[in-house]
Amino acid sequence: MDPLALLEELEPFTIPAVKELHRVYDENAARFEPLLGDDAMTFGVNMYRNSWYTMERVADDLPGWTSARPDGSLVICGAGMRIHVYKHGQDETDDPDNFRLDQQASETKRLIAASNAGQLSFDLEPVVEVSVEPDESDLRELVIIHAGNRDDGCCSIRIGAPVPADEVGSSPWRWIEELWTIERPTTEATLLERSERLRHDELPEPEVQVEALDEPSSEEQSE
Repeated sequence: MDPLALLEELEPFTIPAVKELHRVYDENAARFEPLLGDDAMTFGVNMYRNSWYTMERVADDLPGWTSARPDGSLVICGAGMRIHVYKHGQDETDDPDNFRLDQQASETKRLIAASNAGQLSFDLEPVVEVSVEPDESDLRELVIIHAGNRDDGCCSIRIGAPVPADEVGSSPWRWIEELWTIERPTTEATLLERSERLRHDELPEPEVQVEALDEPSSEEQSE
């Protein structure tokens, strides 16, 4: 199936999921307190736990969608797909190709990609070499990656179909698409928007330099 057509089928889940991920970032940014020891690590851990919890709630509220945590890893099932959710990066500039699904990744992440290649087999079955590359209709394991930080909140949300480690070339993805990306205003637009929002009595007072005039000399006064 074409990725764009697939994304339309997934919208009953992805649309509320994007909304909830934004809310989770906003909530964690609001309660972030360095004086209590909060740092980038605590922010990331809270995002990981809270995002999985909210994704479960989104899925469980949708007819035909379910959630589970096999081996402690979240899996969302619906529309014939299995969707996994991970935080990756601090903002929208973080390269999704750096998302690890090879030997440096966890066993769970490696199995996600291996499943897309049809390389999983039961222990009692003989291992059969698969030489035919799976087409996009065979890719049933999808991954949502989101990036953000406590200052900007959510910056990017993407969804893609990963490939197994031994097939990774320039990218670990068979395909990957944006679900949402932050729009950052230019400096000129920011200043213009701010001036339009301010009342006249809120505008900064202009700085006026006042210089004392020199006293006229006695000769100038006699003239």
